[in-house]
Amino acid sequence: MRRALWVALFGLWGAAAFAGPRDLLILPDEADRFSRGVDQPVVDAPWWLGFDDPMLERVIEEGISANPDVASADARVAQAQGAMWQGRAGLMPSVTADVSGSTAPLRSLGFQFGGLGGAPTEGLFYSYGVGIGAQWQVDLFGRSWLAYRASANEGDAAEADRDQFVMSLSATLGDAYFDVVSARRTEAVAIEQLGIASALLEVIELRYDRASAEGLDVLQQRSQAASAEVFVTQARMARELAEQRLAVLLARQPQNVVEGVADAFPALPTQPSVGTPTEMLSRRPDLVAAAERMDASSQRHQSSYSGVLPTVSLQADAGRDWLKTTETRSQNAWSAGGSIQLPIFNGGRANGAIRQARAGEYGAVASYGRLVLQAQGEVEGALTREAAMVERFDAVQRQAELSRLTFEQSQDRYLRGLDAFVNVLVAQNNLRAAETTLVTAERDVLAARVALHTALGGQWAASFGFEGEGR
Repeated sequence: MRRALWVALFGLWGAAAFAGPRDLLILPDEADRFSRGVDQPVVDAPWWLGFDDPMLERVIEEGISANPDVASADARVAQAQGAMWQGRAGLMPSVTADVSGSTAPLRSLGFQFGGLGGAPTEGLFYSYGVGIGAQWQVDLFGRSWLAYRASANEGDAAEADRDQFVMSLSATLGDAYFDVVSARRTEAVAIEQLGIASALLEVIELRYDRASAEGLDVLQQRSQAASAEVFVTQARMARELAEQRLAVLLARQPQNVVEGVADAFPALPTQPSVGTPTEMLSRRPDLVAAAERMDASSQRHQSSYSGVLPTVSLQADAGRDWLKTTETRSQNAWSAGGSIQLPIFNGGRANGAIRQARAGEYGAVASYGRLVLQAQGEVEGALTREAAMVERFDAVQRQAELSRLTFEQSQDRYLRGLDAFVNVLVAQNNLRAAETTLVTAERDVLAARVALHTALGGQWAASFGFEGEGR
C-alpha cells in the first residue's frame, strides 16, 4: 500500500515535469527565411552608428542616459534579482542565534534543576538561555529549487524588458532627431518658396506698371506670396515643436534648443542583414522576456504539484541555560529532530493551486506564440515599407526635379509673353508641393529603416552601463 502511494505521488510529479502546453507552440523552422533581405547574422551593434552622424549618436546616447524611465526599468531589474535571492535562500538551512530571559515567583518554579531543596519559596527566580538553532526544509521533491528557478527566470525577463525599453527609446530618440531635421528642411523649402513668390511678384508688379501685365496677374501672385508666408509660419511652428519634443526627450527644458542638429538628412546606410526567424527568437529582447516568463510559469506549474507531496523538515538546537534563585545553576541543552508532513485534506487548496499554475503556463505559452508571430510580421512589414519608401523617394525626387524645371520654363515663357500666367501659377503650386513631399519622402525612408532595426532587435542594449545588481 505504501509503495503504491509513493509510485502514485512520484508519477503525478513526473507528469507535471515532462508534460505541458509547449506542444501547442508553432515556432519558425530552421529553414524559414524572411521574404526580403540578406539572411546573414545581424550585426549586434547600436543601429545609429551606421548613419555616421555624430550628433545623432550624441542625442541617442544622452537621451538613454538621462531618461528617468530607464532608471525605473533598472530598479525593476534590481527588485527581480532581490526576489531571486530570496528564492535561493529557500534551498539552504537557516541558522539563528537565540537569547532569552525571564523572571517569575519562586513558588512557581517547582523542582527544575534538581529542585530547590531547602531554599525559601518567597521571592523571584531568574532564568537565562543562549543558543544556536538551525532549521532546514529538505527540498526532497524540488519545490524550493523550482521556485528559485522561476524567480531567476523572472529576473532575466526583467533585464530583457529593460533592454527592450532601451531599444524602443533609441528608436523614439532617432525619430525625434530626424523630425527636427525634417522640420528644418521643410522650413527652408518654405522660405525658398516665399523668396521665389516675392521675386516673381516684384517682376509682375513692374510689368503691370509698364502695362505689360494684367491686374489679375498681380492679384493672383500676391495671393501666392501670402500663401507662401502662411507656409513659412506653419513650418516654423512645426520646427519649434519638433525641437521642444527633442529637448524634453533629453530631459531638458522645452525651450532649450538642442544645438548641433544637422540641416540635412544623413545618407541611408546599406540595409542590414536580417538573419533568420529562428535567430530572431534570441535576438529580440521582448521575445527573450516572454520566453523567460514562459519558463517561469512552467517552473511554477511543476512546483504546484508538490502541494500534494510530503514536506520534510530537520531542526537542531544547542545552547546553555542558567537558573538563579539563591544560587546560580546552569546546564547544557541541545535537541535534534525532524518531521514529515503529508497533506491529507486542505479544502481543495492544492488542487486550486495546480489549476491556477497550469492556466498560467498555458497563458504564458499562448502569449509567447503570439509575440513570435507578431515579431515576424513586424520584420516583414518593415522590409516591405522600406522597399516601398525607397521606390517612392526616387519617384518624388524625379517629380521635384521636373517640377522645378517646369516652373522655370513657365516663368520664362510668361515673361517673354509666350504663355498665360495661369500656367505659372500651376507650376508654382506643383513645385511647392513636390519639394515638400520630397522632404517627407526622405524622412519616411529613414523612419522605415529605424523601424526595421527595431523589428530585428539586438543584444546591444545590454551593453549600456546600468546600475542594477548583477547575478
